[in-house]
Amino acid sequence: MSAAHNPATNPAAVLYRRVLIDLDKMRAELVATGSARHVVAALATYRATVQAALHTQGVRR
Repeated sequence: MSAAHNPATNPAAVLYRRVLIDLDKMRAELVATGSARHVVAALATYRATVQAALHTQGVRR
């Protein structure tokens, strides 16, 4: 299996996963500091877009 097809080493998949991890950390910080709901909701929408891009790459989490 080449790196392009291996989800563990596919550069795009690795980048998307790292972004998802960072977004999850950011959400936790926003919730902990009492940020406005619309800010947290906007972040959730962005995260869903990144998740969809990961799936579009043919990689399942």
